[in-house]
Amino acid sequence: MARFALLALLIAGQLAVAQPLLFQPREIDRKVPGCGDAQDGCVHAELDWADAISGTEPLRGRINAAVLAFLGGKLTPEEYAAGFVRSYQDAPKHLLNERWYVWKKVKLLRAMPPVISLECSQSSFTGGAHPSSDTTFLNFDAHTGEKATLADIVIDGAMPSLTQVAEQQFRKARELMPTADLKDAGFIFFKGDRFFVNDNWGVANDSLIFYYNAYEAAPYYMGPTEVKIPFEAIRDLLRPGLAN
Repeated sequence: MARFALLALLIAGQLAVAQPLLFQPREIDRKVPGCGDAQDGCVHAELDWADAISGTEPLRGRINAAVLAFLGGKLTPEEYAAGFVRSYQDAPKHLLNERWYVWKKVKLLRAMPPVISLECSQSSFTGGAHPSSDTTFLNFDAHTGEKATLADIVIDGAMPSLTQVAEQQFRKARELMPTADLKDAGFIFFKGDRFFVNDNWGVANDSLIFYYNAYEAAPYYMGPTEVKIPFEAIRDLLRPGLAN
């Protein structure tokens, strides 16, 4: 009898691990009429994300908690959107003819072992010279839900080779010659004019992505840079299971 009980526990554990990770789309869209624009109004707060609704409780819980923290910090998404609208309504009167907006979007990049990866993009404008925008990533161990690091992705000692390949892809994305001086090309935030791999990365089903936001590699007017490295280019640098 004990053997059957043990077998049942083992099967249940295997099913829990094998359970696919599913997400349910969620959206909040708040507008305040005015500024002569019936569609966007004077205020537009839009949050677009998805709740993990399956998988183990630790994995599901950690993913959802991290997503909610990105969307609203200590506030719920609903509270955050409502608070943004109130901030506009409480602003000095001379600012009330400007269009304020905030949007935040969480996109699922990869939902299979060994890494769950989410792309988090946001942009906002509350007056000033230009909007504020950035893209970051949330990466999780697909079994435990713990934060995944780059060391979990690539083998020991791989960083020099990975940096070399990443620089090649960076130059390709920015249409730079292999010998072009980065500083002369406007990428003034690489210290010592040397390319570096940052810690803002995500994983798609077929590639490793590094993202350089404004002011990280170049001034705002040059925009961000996405470096997408196909697994084929770094297969010998990746840990087993990632590119299968």
